[in-house]
Amino acid sequence: MDGKSNPTDNDYQKGQMIGRYNIVEKLQQEQLVDTFLGRGPDGTTLVMLKVLRPPLSGELEKSFLMQAPALMQLKHPNILRLRDAAVDNHTPFLVSDYISHLTLRQVFPQGSVQPLSAFLPYLRQAASALQYAHDRHVLHGDIRPDNMLLHNNNQILLANFTIEAIIQNRERLNYKHVESIAYSAPEKIQGKAGPASDQYSLAIVVYELLSGGVPFTKSYLEIASQQLHTPPPSMREKVPDISSRVEKIVMTALAKDPAKRFANVQAFVNALEQAQGLQLRDTTSPKTPPPPAVPQPKRQPVANAPVALPKDVPAQPLPYRQSTVYSPAPPAQLPPSVPPPPAFENSPLAARRDQNTFTRRAFAIGLVGLAVAGGVGSWYALSQRLAKPVPPTVTPNEVPPATQTTINNKNALIFTGHLASVNAVTWSPDGRLIASASDDTFVQVFDALSGKRKLIYTGHSKEVTAVAWSPNGKFIASGSEDGTVQVWDATNGNNLLTYKGHTDRVNGVSWSRDSRQIVSGSEDKTVQVWNAANGALIFTFKGHTSGVLCVGWQPNETSVASGSWDGTLRDWATQQHGNHFNAGDQIFNYGGHGKNEVTSLAWSPNGKFIASAGADQTVQISNGVDGTLRPPIFTGHLSKQHLNPVRSVSWSPDGNLLVSGDSFGTVYVWTFAGRKIIFTYQGQKGVVNAVEWSPDGRKVASAGSDTTVQIWQPS
Repeated sequence: MDGKSNPTDNDYQKGQMIGRYNIVEKLQQEQLVDTFLGRGPDGTTLVMLKVLRPPLSGELEKSFLMQAPALMQLKHPNILRLRDAAVDNHTPFLVSDYISHLTLRQVFPQGSVQPLSAFLPYLRQAASALQYAHDRHVLHGDIRPDNMLLHNNNQILLANFTIEAIIQNRERLNYKHVESIAYSAPEKIQGKAGPASDQYSLAIVVYELLSGGVPFTKSYLEIASQQLHTPPPSMREKVPDISSRVEKIVMTALAKDPAKRFANVQAFVNALEQAQGLQLRDTTSPKTPPPPAVPQPKRQPVANAPVALPKDVPAQPLPYRQSTVYSPAPPAQLPPSVPPPPAFENSPLAARRDQNTFTRRAFAIGLVGLAVAGGVGSWYALSQRLAKPVPPTVTPNEVPPATQTTINNKNALIFTGHLASVNAVTWSPDGRLIASASDDTFVQVFDALSGKRKLIYTGHSKEVTAVAWSPNGKFIASGSEDGTVQVWDATNGNNLLTYKGHTDRVNGVSWSRDSRQIVSGSEDKTVQVWNAANGALIFTFKGHTSGVLCVGWQPNETSVASGSWDGTLRDWATQQHGNHFNAGDQIFNYGGHGKNEVTSLAWSPNGKFIASAGADQTVQISNGVDGTLRPPIFTGHLSKQHLNPVRSVSWSPDGNLLVSGDSFGTVYVWTFAGRKIIFTYQGQKGVVNAVEWSPDGRKVASAGSDTTVQIWQPS
């Protein structure tokens, strides 16, 4: 069975209970899995619920309830925790927290060729997690790039451990897991999976990353036959740069006979690390002796290998049908070297301000769900959101592509690569690329014409709130909930500088015109100007009474402006202003938005005016010299039905037009002269957190809580 859905006995809806959990919203329905946002028994903790189809029979229901706890006992920093598993009216479901992540498939897109050094750190973590599980007599059963999640600080989390009762239940429907067969070991296909099967699957991942593709690609049955009988093609014939030493290691792990592979998965990755170290020595020292031959794997215990299996466990790999847990081992204690898992608590972002105030955080839950992959009972990473999404066209096992679609009779390129709310966008100075910052903790750079992803920056440990491209096109600066501003190479993502001058979340960043200085604004109530090359602090402005939400450098570099929760727009001198202001002085304080926060600001290209957007539902234009209001006030976003804060504003390069986005998905393009609306765009589904004109003034990039970046023409 390979259909996209299956009839169900229980059709859960918003507001219903499943077990102890209340369903908040249905996020996705796919094949044999329904994904829900739910609340825990305490009524406040948000969780991800995975409802597995079809319902279980009596014996399989008992098996599910006996098998799932073994997975819940896995406590390792590189294993995604399963928090709960239960059955409601014969329907099994699984419960997990939210995490921000990308899959390894998204980081290394299908077809790309990577050097071993690029992904070896991830292999170390995966091997550590698998070895930990194998030592406790638990198999993963579905190792592939989609089930290896990249979390904060480049942490790998293994997801989607299989549950045998669910697999047996699906086999009643003759369901074939097409996505997994390319990574399946021969003995697994024969129903005799064991620890060496996970090693084989991990070796396929290595083979794919090194050579650009898996060994076997055809129909399901053809791949299964090749896994059983056909030796993998040589990687070096595809990529000659791969060393013979590395290829021999990978081919050993891909031996058809499990007994001829490495003694354990850790030994396999250790051999790769040794080969990488020898290769580095070969390239740095011409006198390096020839590398030793790769040692033949042995089945006897070795140093740091897993403990021997209990006597009641057969020496040969156990049949896969017996259970993913291949020995009834007692609950294992966490080794002293492994920190305890985080407490079961609410991980989505909370509003930083009181409940009646609209904030980016309040609309940006930053959720990334975990779903059952392909309907075979294992966790699978979702890219979901609370706001109703614009559906992307996603090909299985590929990075979610940016898709060309039509909205309001206007062609819009929609980039769907983020996993949570997108908070900021910036164009490269040549207009060819866009960088976008998201609550998923990543900054992504993609082609503005095709939507093809160029790179992912993973340096931040928390939500990324701001991003700006340097005027010389060489660097990108990104600010984050982690309190840092990080400067990195726009071409390869290498971190060049981490600025730690702030003591709270950084909400805004802006470059000086000469690309030498950066101004950043933070929840710590300060605006700081510092050297982009070495991080040396130049000025600190402390006039705001609440956190700073936005900053902008005046085009002629004589001042910087800032907007705040305190409802003020302030301008600060960065150099001497005649006889009136010294460098570091406040030039003016504009309070036209009342007590409503100033969410966004933009200088006119000639530096004479500042546009400020506020929670009072208006955009106001002030004189750039003294801050006096330049009427009329733009009230196009004003709504009588609901509070509609304006979240973002940007000035066209010629200074004649402005674009602004609000909290209900509407973007207006309007004239500076007369404040007349000339175009309305409603492609975003949710809060429009950011808008920015392209350098040539022909297009606008908008981004928001629906996790998309959209590029469109205002005409």
